[in-house]
Amino acid sequence: MLSHSSIVAREYRIPCVVSVNGALQLPDG
Repeated sequence: MLSHSSIVAREYRIPCVVSVNGALQLPDG
């Protein structure tokens, strides 16, 4: 998922900041 978003951002020349820590935090409940 992270690699896909970065690839899309690169294709459309959109500044993209991917945070691995934020992606690994899954909400409970």
